[in-house]
Amino acid sequence: MKSCSHQRFWLVMGVSLLVSNNLAFASDGNTTDLYPVNFVASPSQTTAISGTQGQTKDNQNTQNDSQATQNQDLAELQITAGYDLSPSSSVNGGPGYSIGSTLYSSRIQQNWRLFAGENFSYESEPNNEANVNLSRTMAGVEYQNASILASAAPTYNNYNGNQRVGAMGSLTWTIDDQWSLGGSSQLFSSDIPLRALDFGITANSYEANATWHQGEQRSLRVDSEVMTFSDDNIRTSLTGDYTERLYAVDSFTIDGLIKTAASQNTKNDNNFYYDPSVDFFGLVGARITQPLYQQSNINYEHSLEITPGGYWQKDYGGSPAVNVRYEQRVTYNKTFEAGLGIDLSRQSYDGSPENDVAFLFDLTERF
Repeated sequence: MKSCSHQRFWLVMGVSLLVSNNLAFASDGNTTDLYPVNFVASPSQTTAISGTQGQTKDNQNTQNDSQATQNQDLAELQITAGYDLSPSSSVNGGPGYSIGSTLYSSRIQQNWRLFAGENFSYESEPNNEANVNLSRTMAGVEYQNASILASAAPTYNNYNGNQRVGAMGSLTWTIDDQWSLGGSSQLFSSDIPLRALDFGITANSYEANATWHQGEQRSLRVDSEVMTFSDDNIRTSLTGDYTERLYAVDSFTIDGLIKTAASQNTKNDNNFYYDPSVDFFGLVGARITQPLYQQSNINYEHSLEITPGGYWQKDYGGSPAVNVRYEQRVTYNKTFEAGLGIDLSRQSYDGSPENDVAFLFDLTERF
């Protein structure tokens, strides 16, 4: 879904097809069991079988836990990329692309990892204004224990011949099996619209989030962000995503989706970037996921997500909106995961409806 203050870029690098995946973003691989021969067991046989199945399940869980622990100790590479075919006249920014990668070291003293990353974004601005590019380099450290995940890094940012040093930090606290709280801050934010950089406007950002889930049955995430722009504009935004498992069988699953977003800008009397004084976005729909191939440690699936809804902007009123996303994803041995997708959307900006097409890719590999 596009947030109200839509940022058109997806981090990092790629060009893989459905076989390039070992990430940290997708579903676990499931083993497809052969169909057993039907038979009627006596009570004693049933007891013996139940005991054997219980031991097998315990052994499998132990193996899975051991494998998960080993995977966490591995080095990790994350790659993401996106290509956006936005209209060249869009006030929200024109067509462009983004590519990036982050490399994590293996564990140091069980809790620490070093990481380094490079991201590059490019956008062709509307009204023949200019072409804007942003290169962002970072290197930092991550700490993780049973309940805390924290990271910090300085950043070096180069845009249209200008250089700026920034910094980023994040913290996530996992309270229990259902709740987690998090936050992050960036000096020279990666969420800044590239069109704003074209006019020399930069921003810092401060974000907080809360996540609740009950296994795979349902989940809720709420994010809030404050961005302080160098032109004295302050943007506050709030987004919410709710997912409910509606139906599940071996051949496919259906999840209900509710997505909302709202934002406010204190200064919207410029045309340097899209900054509506107040706006709201709401979508309600469903996602269907179907496995295409499952064998041993390989899981290959595709999904279709359709979420119609509406968008409202102060001084321009409401209008229909819709988002459609199709994705294929593959995982192998819980160490490799990759996804390739296409995102179609329609939304109004300053009262003018626009169609947008974006291609997305992500990959994670542990080694």
